[in-house]
Amino acid sequence: MFRAASLFEFRQALARQSQPIVVALCAQWCGTCREFGVSFEQLEQQFPQALFFWLDVEDDAALTGDIDIQDFPSLALYGAGGEVLYFGTSLPQQAVVARLLATRLGHPTAQTQPTQEAKILRRALIGAHCGA
Repeated sequence: MFRAASLFEFRQALARQSQPIVVALCAQWCGTCREFGVSFEQLEQQFPQALFFWLDVEDDAALTGDIDIQDFPSLALYGAGGEVLYFGTSLPQQAVVARLLATRLGHPTAQTQPTQEAKILRRALIGAHCGA
């Protein structure tokens, strides 16, 4: 799982990738998120075709921007071309998230109406210089 030391390092890692990206949006104070972290690391092993990122919405505010996360954990899944495949709250259960990833990564059709929050996060994560 990738945890960047800076916004520049994070964007550089994303710019070099041509694979799906899975982002967990969590908070350190959230006990459910801390428990989900172990499952998220195991999911990374199950789905080696994707690049996994764990972002704390408070500690990594420079990366997440002004998105308003209401429920934790929230997930953002982007296809290799940057299209939004999923953005929203997820049950913090490995089997549920694995099914979501298998479905979305197996079917490259993006959501027809990506949320404004998903678009904002993508711009914040990848940056305008990377074609966002």
